[in-house]
Amino acid sequence: MILIIDFDDSFTFNIASSLSGMGVESRVIFFKDYIDNFQDFSCYKYIIWGPGPGHPSEYASSLRKIFDEVLNDLNYCHLGICLGHQLIMQYLGAKIIKREKPHHGFSKLLNLDQSWQKILKTSSEIQVQFYNSLIAELGSKCGNQLIIDDELMAYYDKNILSYQFHPESVATRDSSLFFQAYFDLFN
Repeated sequence: MILIIDFDDSFTFNIASSLSGMGVESRVIFFKDYIDNFQDFSCYKYIIWGPGPGHPSEYASSLRKIFDEVLNDLNYCHLGICLGHQLIMQYLGAKIIKREKPHHGFSKLLNLDQSWQKILKTSSEIQVQFYNSLIAELGSKCGNQLIIDDELMAYYDKNILSYQFHPESVATRDSSLFFQAYFDLFN
């Protein structure tokens, strides 16, 4: 069972639907309920930090203590999507900046390097969909970063995998690859 943290975004339920299509059960919980009842959810190994509105700084103070515990605990496996990606990257020291042009409903072909081809088990390029106005700039070269056009598109290290784009979007080609990578890396 996967726990999906909902930051009040309807795309969260697309994530749950994508997982269901793969035969994976999930439970969606609103982020404030997760914060208020954090210990009740400690039995979940897999946590997806979903997309949502606003700047990660709006959520950072309420999530700081939880992130201190769960992001550093290798018993938990995390997947960040859009806002979830930015929240995790900000926690890891990234600067979150406004994108020059918002990418709402924007498709882009990502050219993957060899390490990301292995992670995603796919060819050198894949089409993804964006719905965001912000990007993360991770200053240090920690983890395995997929940087395209000077933007951090994806990140992988130890128990964290995250995507700036929306793998659950109908316009993302082979969306199950992105979720399967999450399970393969942390199984």
